[in-house]
This record gives sequence, structure tokens and C-alpha cells, in this order.
Amino acid sequence: MASGGGHACSVHDGGTVRCVGAGYLGQLGNGQRQTSFSAVDVVGLPGAVDQLVLTQDSSCALVGDAVYCWGSHATVSDAGFTLESTLPLLQPELSSGVTQLTAGRHQRCALKAGEVWCWGGNEDGEVGDGLPPYIRKTPFRVPGIDAGVDAVVAGYLHTCALANGDLWCWGSNRARQIWWGTTALLLLQPLKVQGAGNDIVAVAAANRATCVLKGPEGARSVQCWGSGAVGDGLTTQNRTQPATVIGVHGNVTKLVASSDHFCALVDGELRCWGYLVGLGLGIEATPIPITAP
Repeated sequence: MASGGGHACSVHDGGTVRCVGAGYLGQLGNGQRQTSFSAVDVVGLPGAVDQLVLTQDSSCALVGDAVYCWGSHATVSDAGFTLESTLPLLQPELSSGVTQLTAGRHQRCALKAGEVWCWGGNEDGEVGDGLPPYIRKTPFRVPGIDAGVDAVVAGYLHTCALANGDLWCWGSNRARQIWWGTTALLLLQPLKVQGAGNDIVAVAAANRATCVLKGPEGARSVQCWGSGAVGDGLTTQNRTQPATVIGVHGNVTKLVASSDHFCALVDGELRCWGYLVGLGLGIEATPIPITAP
């Protein structure tokens, strides 16, 4: 399943997709521009969907190794850029070789043959092309990152890539979610995050914070920086240096982020920290165990 600003979609047995919620920009993919309070079938995907990502008002799917998108600022065709589409359309630059998708508020990025390709909203430079904020209409290869990218993740207004154990990020740095070593509020091109180390095995990006999983298998730890609770027991300040997450170490096998919280899999147990992860409605300053319903 995946959720956007006002809609959600799910992949079902056989790889078909259904969406529900806001559809005024075609983000439900059923050929209509209207909200639906019950799930509708996405029409026109050519095969089973392997991955699904949603932005504020668009949807994208990985079918085999090709990318199809629908909704706002999501599509291109032989005739040029289409502002919105109510049906999935192939992204020509990403018609083959894609292995991963990620999406933030309005930006979308893909991992293709070890390179990062991005397009969409660029309010704070989160597509990484070095140009002033505007809408990047078509996917392009993000320059300046070392070859051999292993993963790419999108936060709300920033994006990060992992290449050979090093972390590269770009976009909004207003909460120091990219790098604490600069006072720049926006980074329009990828920057290697100095001080994060070169032993990173996974990265996760939330609205205004970034976390990395580091170290050898069986002896790993998680470090976070940026705004809000980053798992170090404090809740009232931005972290201008990496903070080690309390109680998340050892056999850590997974690290993921939502809009305002993070979760890690530790010895097969899910532990989460940040906003709205517990029974209350506040901030969990340190990780708590989460029991599946």
C-alpha cells in the first residue's frame, strides 16, 4: 500500500492496483477527475505492478522495469508535457532499466542502472538539477553523485541517495535535515554528507529529518538528524549533529520513514519513534515497540 496527500492505492494479488480518495487531478487512475469514497481500479497498466509510490497529488507504478504515472505533473508523451493525466502513461526516459521508485511531496525519483533520475515539483531544489525552484517536467539524471547508487529515498522536500556507503542529499536544509555543516537553507545539487561516515547500509527520509543505518551486520546502529524527535530522548530542538537512536542497535535489518516518524526492525521486533507512533497523540522521543494488530 501507499498513501499520498489525499488518496491511497494498493497492489493486489496478480499485480493489479486500486485507489481511493481525492481524484480531482486524475490521481486515482480510473479515467475520472473526481473523488471516490470506495476503491476504484486503475485502468491501463500493461502488467503486474512491482512497486507503487504516491506524491501529494499523483501516483506512479513500476511495471517490470518501466515507470507509469498518473495525476498531477506526472506524465509526458510524444506531444510533450501533459499537466495531468487520469490514466497511467509511460515515462519515456524511464521505459526500461528501473529497479526502484521513491516519492516525496511533489518530487519523484527512480533508480536506473545505478543512477538517480528525478522529476516533478522542485520547490526547494529536491529534484537536484541545480536550477532555481520550478517544476521539472521530464525525468533527468541527477548529476554529481558517485557512480553505483544503491538506493534513493525522498523526504517531504529533500532527497537522498546511498552510493558505495556514502550519503548524498539535496533539497531543503531548513531543519538541517541534509547536513549540519552548512547554513544554506537550500541545496540545489547533491552534496556528499560529511561526517555521516562511509559505512551506511540504509537511509530513510521524513518531512524534516534523515536517519541512516550504519555498521556491519549484527552490530548496527541508527543515527538521525534534523527536526523533531530523532530517537535520542529529546523533542524540543533540531539536531545539528547526528544523534544515536536509543535502543536501536545490534541486529537491525530494516529502516523506514513516514512523514513524521521512523521505524526499525530490531531482532524481528518493530520499534518506532517520532510523531503519532504510540497509543497517544504526541511525540515518542525514544523508540517504542509496536505490536501488529
